[in-house]
Amino acid sequence: MTKIPGGYILIARKLFENGLSTCPLLYRIMWLWLLQEANYKDTKNLKRGQLLTTIEKIRDAMSYKIGFRIVRPSVKQVRLALQYFKSESMILTQKTSKGTLITIVKYAFYQDYKNYEGNHGNHVGK
Repeated sequence: MTKIPGGYILIARKLFENGLSTCPLLYRIMWLWLLQEANYKDTKNLKRGQLLTTIEKIRDAMSYKIGFRIVRPSVKQVRLALQYFKSESMILTQKTSKGTLITIVKYAFYQDYKNYEGNHGNHVGK
């Protein structure tokens, strides 16, 4: 069987049963992007579940096209989404000279397939 390159992220159904399901679409897409961009293992500079980014990088990542026009969320919209994630204890943030260090709270717990009901040892790659 051919393996899918680039790894994976796990998304708990519970996440969308809670407040995130009633948030603006930007919040949901941004949350998935944060999970995707977070380190999946510790490195020299970042721990598992952390990423270093800027508001501008997030705005670029959340941009999309309508016809030939590019739609970018505003700085305020990105900041409001980050504030929501912080208020819900989903992330911690810390300003650095290179941008904002974002730590996804409980990243290791949510990204371990063993923590999911009905798993029974069956997972991608087996």
